[in-house]
Amino acid sequence: MSVKPRPGDLALYRRLVAELRPYWRGIAGILLVSFAAAPLSLLTPLALKIAVDSVIGSQPLPDFLAPVLPNTVSKTTLLIAVAALLTLVTALTYGFALALSLLRTYTGEKLTLTFRAKLFQRAQQLSFDYHDRKGTLDSVYRIQNDATALQGFAISGVVPLCANAVTLGAMIVVTARIYRLLATVALTICPVLYLLMALSRRTVRPRWAGLKAAESAALGVVHEVLSALRTVKSFNREAQ
Repeated sequence: MSVKPRPGDLALYRRLVAELRPYWRGIAGILLVSFAAAPLSLLTPLALKIAVDSVIGSQPLPDFLAPVLPNTVSKTTLLIAVAALLTLVTALTYGFALALSLLRTYTGEKLTLTFRAKLFQRAQQLSFDYHDRKGTLDSVYRIQNDATALQGFAISGVVPLCANAVTLGAMIVVTARIYRLLATVALTICPVLYLLMALSRRTVRPRWAGLKAAESAALGVVHEVLSALRTVKSFNREAQ
């Protein structure tokens, strides 16, 4: 089953790239911090492995730790080293998480603000006929609610996708080095997920567009009623 983007989708993606181009430094910074934080998730089990296998048990340390922690060290020293490693990994993890949150918030809010300004300018350039047919609240809804879609696409979509792809690749490599058959079996779920994604995309996308249209229409009714509340209450037409 093919899920290649339609011509309209390709044009939309080109416009999205053009909108995101001025903010490539912020997006690149988010990607770099995400990539730097990915190896920390692989270091967290290392401290626990050393504590269980070498402190509680009697297995030797991994070879790559020999220059730092020779096998002749006492278990007390080894336990202190494990605690220090776990503390360092935790501090770095939360530090990267804080930096990532700040970068995502700063870049995402700038994206949303600029895009809202462009939508507002565009709404003023539309014809009277468009506003008569759609209502002014449709433009307000798009400026307020739909403008955040650009931030969601770039900050909550593309960046996590790239970071998770790198993490997944690293996990596959590590698993394959440990047990190649297990890595192959784990990858067999990918075609199933791809087919499910293709099926859900065809179903969800038109319904999502209908949902946004219904929300815009509902907001228009609420605004019209509240803006003319004196008239509505004067004629006792609240129910209608």
